[in-house]
Amino acid sequence: MRHAVSLAVVLCLAVGSLSAATLLPMSDAELLGRSRLVVVGTVVDSVAREAAGRDIYTDTRLRIEEIVKGQISTDTVTVTEFGGLANGHGIAVPGSASYQPGTRVLAFLRQRDDGTYFTASMSLGKYRFTQRDGIELLVRDADGVEVDDANAFAARPAGEFVQYMRDGAPATARVPM
Repeated sequence: MRHAVSLAVVLCLAVGSLSAATLLPMSDAELLGRSRLVVVGTVVDSVAREAAGRDIYTDTRLRIEEIVKGQISTDTVTVTEFGGLANGHGIAVPGSASYQPGTRVLAFLRQRDDGTYFTASMSLGKYRFTQRDGIELLVRDADGVEVDDANAFAARPAGEFVQYMRDGAPATARVPM
């Protein structure tokens, strides 16, 4: 019990001292170009684990509905982000992409040399599908992120935006907003 209280106090102090990450949003074409794999999928689960040196990573499995860009031979992809809470300690990374089980997402992924995937441009490389007034939209999560262009968080019409990405985000096309 004492360890749980100590952990809670440490986490509260850590959260209180964290600042937001200031990110420079890139254009849609740049985000697409920097991504090796772009998928529409549903978050199956997210599990934090402790690696060597007490580093914490969170592994998120996405069940792939559609591959917008790239190739993968399975129907799931694991996205590994630095940070999380495991074995009684945690690491918070402001601006890091986080995934909630059951959520449908459009994820722009990069690949490390070891073959694992991570979200391109941190949380700006993940859109969440949502409904507003009967319209399916894509939105970015702004928690822990500061940008110099508020349009980075503008909702986008889901069908049009995914098609725009399938088409390669052409410079001559109107960006769906």
